[in-house]
Amino acid sequence: MIANILGVSIGLFGGIWGTMTGVLAPKGRGRSFVLGAAKFFFTVGVVLLLAGGVALLTGQPYHVWFPFFICGFVPVVAVSYTYRILKKRYTQLELNKMYIDDMK
Repeated sequence: MIANILGVSIGLFGGIWGTMTGVLAPKGRGRSFVLGAAKFFFTVGVVLLLAGGVALLTGQPYHVWFPFFICGFVPVVAVSYTYRILKKRYTQLELNKMYIDDMK
């Protein structure tokens, strides 16, 4: 039951974050929200991976440690890939704004 709630929560919040990222990042808005949420999701993923590792090392059965691993692995991989792209995009948009201001 806990694994189901954990998996649904990670998926739901990841979907909301992905939607907000897709809406806000191309416009250059919400930089602190988008990047802050990415750091939060990454941290949650690392904590879940650590919990899964502790459960595995203490000899817990598969159905105990595996949900923590999978619920931690997915956000860590997704956010670590996406974070660099988002940071680069926000930097690019900021440089474009500065260039436009300099042209005036």
